[in-house]
Amino acid sequence: MSRFIDTKDVAKLIRKELKVFKGTKFSVRISRYAGGSSIRVHWVDGPTELEVNSLVGHFKGGSFDGMIDLMSYHDSDLDGEQVHFGNGFLFTERKITADLFAECRSYVAHRFGPDVNRFETGEQEWDGVRTSYLVGHERFGSLDTMEVQRLIGEEIRKTSAWPVAQLVDTYSW
Repeated sequence: MSRFIDTKDVAKLIRKELKVFKGTKFSVRISRYAGGSSIRVHWVDGPTELEVNSLVGHFKGGSFDGMIDLMSYHDSDLDGEQVHFGNGFLFTERKITADLFAECRSYVAHRFGPDVNRFETGEQEWDGVRTSYLVGHERFGSLDTMEVQRLIGEEIRKTSAWPVAQLVDTYSW
């Protein structure tokens, strides 16, 4: 029989794990509803979603199969003990500042040519974070607004604003 860990306690475990990303502030919030509960993790710039998910992604107690509309629950291993996490879902979301957007746009312009810099940029405030995006529907050479936005988005997903050297310092192998 596995030990049940309440969603509030799972959030505490997640906060503890995220401390490895020194200098990045994370918001870890729980939601309880009729069908169960979930945890949402938000942060600005810092590590990529892939880096965060690889560290805390196992802290979910279930999965959903939309093809058959079925929620399945499963046990997990925590330090050699079989446990069941109370939250069915774990969502992560990285917010991007205008500075990181500009850095990734500059990299895309270096790879694909100066036409990338001809696209107009807009800014907006989103949950207290100033962010940038491309506006309009333009085409310069072989590039259009949607394609350039996609290229910048790909670069953002790969670009960690968190130095890997800190992780090496944290764990000594």
